Amino acid sequence: MTTVPAWVLIQRGIAALRAREKPYGGIALPVAALVLPLMILGASAVQGWQATWRQAGAEITSTADAGAEYVARFLAGYAVALGQFAYRIEGLSDADILAQGATLHLALRELMAELPQAEAAYALDRRGCPLLSASINPAPACTSSAASRDFFLALQQSEMRQPHLSQVYNSLFDGQPFFALSRRRTRTGNGLPPGSFDGLLNISVSPIVLAAGLRRLEREPDDRLALF
Repeated sequence: MTTVPAWVLIQRGIAALRAREKPYGGIALPVAALVLPLMILGASAVQGWQATWRQAGAEITSTADAGAEYVARFLAGYAVALGQFAYRIEGLSDADILAQGATLHLALRELMAELPQAEAAYALDRRGCPLLSASINPAPACTSSAASRDFFLALQQSEMRQPHLSQVYNSLFDGQPFFALSRRRTRTGNGLPPGSFDGLLNISVSPIVLAAGLRRLEREPDDRLALF
């Protein structure tokens, strides 16, 4: 919307009234005394309304940018941890991971200690069953498979290089809400052809903890930030 300065509106009003002086004689000046203040008030109200919306838009953009930067830094730490996790079990078969479960559990637990927001971490086999857990040793029995989860299906069907970010779930193993960063297991010792899907590595993050960090960026009590 184009803003018309108040002085332009006043000049237009004066010109219109002067054009009517002849037919209306002395009525023009009293009308001007009534109309011009109303025009000035109206123009000022429009300009104030537009300035308010511009300021609100700038504040929303600034808050959204701050939220995006916070989440990017937040997730980058998990992506690095996934890489370290993958390196730690590279070359190991499923049987090797189960046999070295106690040692690998401690190593994974130390890695997760550097990510205080992390809820859990798992190595899953190609069926979606846990081989290794950062929080439970030995890994829980496969009473429920993760094969139907979006992260499992996405990584099963595609050789994604970047970590996959899932929707929010309730854990099959402890019932807690989480979203996950996951990546394929690569160079395993199971003897599958190169490029075959052979399970994945998964770090679970509490959405409650992430939400608490985003809330600190809100300017007003009624503001809302969401991650998509």
